[in-house]
Amino acid sequence: MILTMDKPKSDSLDQKNGRTNRTRSRGRVWLLRLAAISFGIVPLLILEGGLRLFGIGRDLSLIVPLSQSPGWYQLNPKFDEPFYGQADLSGPEPRPFQLPKPKGTRRILVVGGSTVVGFPYPSELAFPRHMEVALQAQAAEGETIEVLNAGITAMNTSTEVAVVHEGLKANPDVIVVYTGHNEFYGPGGVASSASWLSPRWYRTAAIWRRCYLAQNIRRLTKPRASSRDLIESLPGNLHIEFNGDTFQQGIARFEANLSAMASLAGRAGIPIIFVSPVANEHDQPPIEKLNPNNTSAPAEAWRVKMAAAERELRWGDPLKGLEILEAVRLERDQDPLVAFRLALAYERTEQHPLAIAQFQRAMDLDGCRFRAPSAFRITMEQVALNHAANGADFLDLHTAVCRADLNGVPGRTHFLEHVHFTWEGNRIAGEEIAKRIWQHTWSREWSSSRALDEQSANEQMAVQDEDHLAAHALAMMIYQKLPFRDGVDAADLAKDLIDDSMKIFRRLSAERQTLFEQQTPQDMSEDLLGSLIRASHSAGKEELNEQWLKARVTRQPWNCKAAYELANWLRAHGKSDEADRRQKERAPSPCGPTP
Repeated sequence: MILTMDKPKSDSLDQKNGRTNRTRSRGRVWLLRLAAISFGIVPLLILEGGLRLFGIGRDLSLIVPLSQSPGWYQLNPKFDEPFYGQADLSGPEPRPFQLPKPKGTRRILVVGGSTVVGFPYPSELAFPRHMEVALQAQAAEGETIEVLNAGITAMNTSTEVAVVHEGLKANPDVIVVYTGHNEFYGPGGVASSASWLSPRWYRTAAIWRRCYLAQNIRRLTKPRASSRDLIESLPGNLHIEFNGDTFQQGIARFEANLSAMASLAGRAGIPIIFVSPVANEHDQPPIEKLNPNNTSAPAEAWRVKMAAAERELRWGDPLKGLEILEAVRLERDQDPLVAFRLALAYERTEQHPLAIAQFQRAMDLDGCRFRAPSAFRITMEQVALNHAANGADFLDLHTAVCRADLNGVPGRTHFLEHVHFTWEGNRIAGEEIAKRIWQHTWSREWSSSRALDEQSANEQMAVQDEDHLAAHALAMMIYQKLPFRDGVDAADLAKDLIDDSMKIFRRLSAERQTLFEQQTPQDMSEDLLGSLIRASHSAGKEELNEQWLKARVTRQPWNCKAAYELANWLRAHGKSDEADRRQKERAPSPCGPTP
């Protein structure tokens, strides 16, 4: 028999009191901790409030109100600062718009990098503007199509999630995303020198950098540079192996960020269209520097074979060149230059399907990843499919550009260098996206009779030959910088651009040639038309001055200052009736009454 005895009540009370005391002790510790945190945070909050009260800092949100213009807003050109504070990146386009959205207005927000911004063309000539012109031609009377260009140079999906998130406040009817080329090297990219954080923490850090306190600390400790060579400074790794760890990490991050954008748009009930990134495959050889310092016997033997193949392709028998290259491929199947030369050989022997496959393979194998690999296109399509029930859609722009190119693969017809569109490339991209929105998203019939031909579209956008010249000049500068300067055939690529630009230059009159030659690269990249207006005025070329003043008003109908300047010029030259007519027809603007 086992005897049991009850524990004394005093022991039970002691245990209960012990637990209570420990609970109270933990509570006091946490109260002390919270008090310490508050003691540190409260002064910072007070300081932040004071800085905001006295305007010692800037609002770095994407959408900012225009002062003294109630109801008018614009996309903030300084939005990039919290994400990449080392240089002032171009974009978004600071075009004013109204909130609430006016009745009869359909608004589209376009998100992406420098190709969306329009480089090397100005933003009012980029493909989003082509979209707007094409859609407006289809619109019913009283219906206004408004395309907001939220592109920011060098940005990738890590930042563009934030652009979509804040862009919802503009109340868009559709969001278009064209992205992928900056995924590895843009700020926050997996191979970028600009960030080592994950996308979520990268965007969280940007919230802190937006604070007025953080802005002032940054301004005092490290002033923001006015210009910096992004192509040379952003890449952290110029050899990203195809299907290697960094490559796969880039794809995973790309997929996660696109999915985040689709979820944001889906919850807001706004359709989002992912447009596949397209690059120059036909006329952009590998950018990666292919280790010319390797003097080993196998490397020397390989170079001799490649040189022999290239001679045959240029001046000899393409079939012999192809024979040499197919033998070399057995030794160096993963070499991007072999794939590129093999593509040329297949093309010159009229084996076009094989050529197209090798051009794409050469781009995919290129370890210097300024061009989106084909895997991104597949990833983008899958994300759109996964979120289709919430309004996500996919447009295969790559197929459309291939169809429009005589070679069946994207090349010089549509690209000035590696990823930036020619005028024709911008036109094709704008029209294809416009059709997708009109027919698929809005379920409306596209009228061929109302579609603008190329000449009519050019007139509506008031493009000038000087715009094309400046675009070629800025594109040429890319091949003067690393890593492009060391890329394969860089000198030949720059020469092609020079030859094309000289054809345009010869079309100009002597006086226009003289005025264009006065333009600096900064003039060309920041405000070419404004600089030409000033130059023609100084030179007394009034006919040209009038032409360019009118072109600026046509291209920027929201720019009331440009409208005032043109009206003043017209009145000063005895054209008051035209000035009055133009001011009556001018679209509403946020800058108040005519002074």
